[in-house]
Amino acid sequence: MTTYRLRLESPFRADARAETANALDALGGDIISVDLREVDGHRAIDEVVVMFPDDPGSPTLSRALEHEPATLLSSQRCEPHEPITRARAWAADSDDDTDLVEKLSSACPLSTVSIRPATEARALPVVQMALDRGGPVALRCAPTAAHPAPSDRSSAWLLAVPDRYPDADAVALLVRPVSLRFTAGEAARVGVLMAGTR
Repeated sequence: MTTYRLRLESPFRADARAETANALDALGGDIISVDLREVDGHRAIDEVVVMFPDDPGSPTLSRALEHEPATLLSSQRCEPHEPITRARAWAADSDDDTDLVEKLSSACPLSTVSIRPATEARALPVVQMALDRGGPVALRCAPTAAHPAPSDRSSAWLLAVPDRYPDADAVALLVRPVSLRFTAGEAARVGVLMAGTR
């Protein structure tokens, strides 16, 4: 078995993801996780971990997706659940006396961090997206008074990570300048820290 991490850009619609999953399935691929979804207007980028019975190689992956709605941005071999494994090790090494907001800031440097009750946060589109897909979502959006951008730019990334899915009690919200994207590894760290609060 061979596992790949794929970055796939596609139109922001459910059928585009289904068509891409079908193309990967035709190669014998089994999607084992979607570690981060990044939404920017009408386009989305998913970091997907796919397990194949044999190594298809990057050229084969590119050819399999060339007529699909998704564009393969990058592919690399990886270990299954690598971000979560690394995030758990990182969290285990963190200072137990540090409060959660500080830990989240350490997990995602250069971010403005808040933790909101899910009942309050659910009104934000990014939180509803995260709950619907069962994983972290980063949304490019205009900053608001509740979520100011960490710079004077007109838009920012807002990352939502609930403490559990789909019935969350709390949601971590992290804001970053649009020039600095969140990574799947950072989202995994936030997820591990939030899960540990329960």
